[in-house]
Amino acid sequence: MEDRRSTTRRVAALTLATAVACAGTAAGTAAGAAAAPVAPARAGGVDRYATASIAMGQVAFPQGTGTAVVATGEDFPDALAAAGLAGQADAALLLTDPDEPLQTTGAALEDLGVRDVHVLGGEGAVSREVADAYGGPDREVVRLGGADRYETAALVAREVARLGPLAEVAGRPAAFLATGEDHADALAAAAPAAAGSAATPVLLTRSDGLPEVTASALEDLGIGHVWLIGGDEAVDPTVQATLESRGIGSRRISGPDRWATAAAVARTFVDGGDLAGSTVTLARGDAFPDALVGGVTAAATDGPVLLTRSPDDLGAATRDYLAAPAAVVDVVRAMGGQEALTASALGEAESIAEAAGESTVPQSWLMSPQEPLTPPPGGVADFEVRPQPDGEALPLELHLALFDCRLTTATGPERSFTDADGDGHADGYATTEGGSAAIAVLNGRDVPDADALVVGPDVDGVLTFRLASPGADCAVPVVFDDTDRDGWLDVDAHGQPRERYNVGLARWE
Repeated sequence: MEDRRSTTRRVAALTLATAVACAGTAAGTAAGAAAAPVAPARAGGVDRYATASIAMGQVAFPQGTGTAVVATGEDFPDALAAAGLAGQADAALLLTDPDEPLQTTGAALEDLGVRDVHVLGGEGAVSREVADAYGGPDREVVRLGGADRYETAALVAREVARLGPLAEVAGRPAAFLATGEDHADALAAAAPAAAGSAATPVLLTRSDGLPEVTASALEDLGIGHVWLIGGDEAVDPTVQATLESRGIGSRRISGPDRWATAAAVARTFVDGGDLAGSTVTLARGDAFPDALVGGVTAAATDGPVLLTRSPDDLGAATRDYLAAPAAVVDVVRAMGGQEALTASALGEAESIAEAAGESTVPQSWLMSPQEPLTPPPGGVADFEVRPQPDGEALPLELHLALFDCRLTTATGPERSFTDADGDGHADGYATTEGGSAAIAVLNGRDVPDADALVVGPDVDGVLTFRLASPGADCAVPVVFDDTDRDGWLDVDAHGQPRERYNVGLARWE
């Protein structure tokens, strides 16, 4: 997970208001574009064990695989910590009863052609007899089990690192950290953990403090960046402070609840290019059994996991993501049978994702003037941004950036942007056609010449700014709500902004 943001462009950061953390849901595709069909799918069996076998055999590894990870299906921590290992070893994730070997799981091992099995957890999680039953003359079984879920996750993380290089952020090995006291946040992290050419280990923490066994694993593995999943109630800020005191950078990805957190994780890693996002996997956020292998299944399809509130309720956060996805969605897949997600709920997800192909993010505020300004070289161009009549107030934190006029196109009342490399970010950020125009005044205050600023409205709820250029130039000022907080204007496959925005145009000639 490389940090793809360029450090060479001329960007000044000037925060004039308190930053507000937001998960972000606004997105869209080209106005008037025909909706592409979205295929509903399901990986579900008669129980959690059959669901795992079907998901691995039919979705993740239809051609088979020589390695499998086996974890108890009676509890969640070991199966969720397995995601990074499954990704690194190109392994299927299967579930077992702790005390009895299952015909379903044994048959899956045979059908997949597995020769190496990693059993997770101590003998209380998977008994010795069960582990031995899944071995054989041509199949080796190795146990990774600690005294508790935290030590087991740490042992799994060490195995991930032993098998190959870890995914990195800014050149430093990375790990996920989620509470070991519930399944939802670690499940959301499981897809990006298992995806890509280098996996990311998933470590577990207590909500109120970092276990020493986890801290030791982070240090021994040389982890330099931690993706902290969940809000303050899931993982207390003291845990993040402990990481910082040990010289480990971190970024928290969270929402107001587990469903919004999962959507925020999805958006972060699809926007960042770590997941393609065209397939979305739906798993229950209120119960773990059928969800346990959802992350590994999702990673095999290069997509995120979203959580549902109940078998017949997608939940607001999941609906919002599907209505404004971080990438065009082609497939929505339910984990489990009808008792996990009903056909009507899956059909609703299909309909929402399909309708997203016809949606667009309108220009969200009033920027005046709307007609192009044409000052002479050496002149200035003044703009004002205010709420729509009877509309919501401007966010306390917005991004103001200049774009090269040659890389944007008016499409009716909206504007599309070039995205030549297809990374989901508008080209020409913090640049202008001639390279001389800059932001000179913000809310009545002079600022150093800049191509991009983090800004906020004045006390009257209005944002004003002035552009200046000593020579001929052309610039499109864009004010946008950076909902995923990645510093870019996100666009869809058609170049339409996927975040709330408004634009102007100034040409010095």
